[in-house]
Amino acid sequence: MAVKTRAQHTIRKDSVVNNESVKSPPKALPVTLLSGFLGSGKTTLLQHILRSEHGLRIAVIVNDIGAVNVDASLIRNTHRLTKTEEKVVALQNGCICCTLRGDLLEELVRLAEIAEFDYIIIESSGISEPEQVAETFDSRLAEQISEMGEGPEGLDEATLATLKRLKAAGGLEKFARLDTTCTVIDAFTMFHDFETSDLLSARRDDVVPEDERTVSDLMVDQIEFADVIVLNKIDMVDAKTKQRILDLMKKLNHRAKIVETSYGKLDVKEIVNTGMFNLEAAQVSHASISNCPLSVDATRPLE
Repeated sequence: MAVKTRAQHTIRKDSVVNNESVKSPPKALPVTLLSGFLGSGKTTLLQHILRSEHGLRIAVIVNDIGAVNVDASLIRNTHRLTKTEEKVVALQNGCICCTLRGDLLEELVRLAEIAEFDYIIIESSGISEPEQVAETFDSRLAEQISEMGEGPEGLDEATLATLKRLKAAGGLEKFARLDTTCTVIDAFTMFHDFETSDLLSARRDDVVPEDERTVSDLMVDQIEFADVIVLNKIDMVDAKTKQRILDLMKKLNHRAKIVETSYGKLDVKEIVNTGMFNLEAAQVSHASISNCPLSVDATRPLE
């Protein structure tokens, strides 16, 4: 797969996998999965990280480089912005059923192998549920990949080569591990989006009409699964509204760390190398909230 890199204006091609034994990198790169609805300030946060000197060499994987809009000359020499074209791989067996992001697998393996970075941040699309991307890192997938034979039908050459590489090395965990899930919330519009019955398809052109999720559904999914919740634009709400938001965040996700920001400016160490991610804990938290009525009236101050 050709990967376009704004920082260096070069085109790199994935190395060809042969039948020789495959060595995994010296250590698996830690990864932060960054989620947030359109307008939350996720892109502004990424811009801040790419322009900052924080002692870490960070690679940021995005779906749309143009949307991040960071001039290559402003990106620190130690950072890199890369783009992937979404490719999905459906896997199913007795223990897990999910849709893998083949493009992410390819890019994660490539970045780990070149050994130029300390950390990776993946920008999840504004309409995606973080759990679906997080399952790409599930250790059970290594076992499933090892049993897949020649691979699922319909895969392109690059994705199939990556799956074979992962199979030989013992799974994605040899190359990358999910360290933190982070969700960015717009404090100013938070209650409007939480209360709305609008469908995602009514707000986004890239959502198919058959998608029956509401904006509120997606926001709750992104909050429930987060290890860190970034409350952005906190300067735009008064103290009373801020407290209502904080109370609601705790009801939706009591285990998450909450970071308050304005203009997406924060210490990057708040969202990287936290060691907070635990797939089972996140899924249990997500299921417990989803299966119980939420006793929160967002139209009135919380007691």
